[in-house]
Amino acid sequence: MNLDTITVQLAPTAGSTHVLNRSIASRPTIRIRPRRTRRGGGITDLLLAAVIAIIILGGLFALFQSVMRTIYDSRLNSMITRAASVIERSYSNSIIYPSGSMLATLGVSGAFGDDEVQKVGANYIFVTPYGGDITIVGSGARTYTITANNLPDHACSNLLTTYTDGATTLVGMAINGTALTAPFTQGAIDTACDNDENDVALTF
Repeated sequence: MNLDTITVQLAPTAGSTHVLNRSIASRPTIRIRPRRTRRGGGITDLLLAAVIAIIILGGLFALFQSVMRTIYDSRLNSMITRAASVIERSYSNSIIYPSGSMLATLGVSGAFGDDEVQKVGANYIFVTPYGGDITIVGSGARTYTITANNLPDHACSNLLTTYTDGATTLVGMAINGTALTAPFTQGAIDTACDNDENDVALTF
């Protein structure tokens, strides 16, 4: 049987026979060649992937640091605000704040968690989110001072900015022992806080 020619016999009509010959063209053979492997590309690809991974991880770490700084700064501001509120409420019937440490007033107020106000023996320690301590000292007169120690520059700026809007009972502030004077512009605050560590004193 010839595979290149198919003969189809049709039913005879009108005394004649029709023969249909259809030739099937030979199809070309398709050869699949294996993909060539690029030589020397393996190490380059690995290095490129490593660089991309480092960039991504660096960006994620920077974002994490930014978020944590925002959380810590906000928590610090809240701690100072609560401390001032507790002190002033506790001595609202008196115009004189006792001389010396007033941390015991915070310790018995119930306004702070154990990670914020810690009792060590007979004394209390008020701790910032950054690990430094906070002191509260009465003047023996009509003022008291809250000092947050060892704050980074951004926490220092954020804290002082919170208390320079004129809506508090703040009467003075100092950084590392140097008093700040009005006007308390953002630029002046940022410049004053431009230190690795800042002891920020707020006098109410």
